[in-house]
Formats: sequence, C-alpha cells, structure tokens
Amino acid sequence: MHGRFMIVGDAILSAYESATGRYRGQDTIMRRDEKHYSARGALFDGGKLLSAWSIELTL
Repeated sequence: MHGRFMIVGDAILSAYESATGRYRGQDTIMRRDEKHYSARGALFDGGKLLSAWSIELTL
C-alpha cells in the first residue's frame, strides 16, 4: 500500500492504493471540536465498492 495524507483546515484527507493499483481507498477525518471527530471512507476493487464507513469518535 502507498498513499498520501493532506491536511486541509480541520480535516485530514487520505488516498491510498495497493501496489498493483487494483485496490484504492480514501478517508476523511474531521475535527468537530476538542473532543469530537468524524471519519468517512470507502474502499474500491477497480470500480466496485467493497466497503464504506462512517464513524464518530468522542474522547
């Protein structure tokens, strides 16, 4: 796997793929406030969606 992380304001964006390029994914993590974060992401096999997720984190 290889990919990139980008910090954009209060968000961390990531994009990644397998060595062959077959599998690709992306995630976004948002800081809502000091104790709350939200994350969304998806994983693809070619053009087929394998998984998508949404999570809320409270510290």
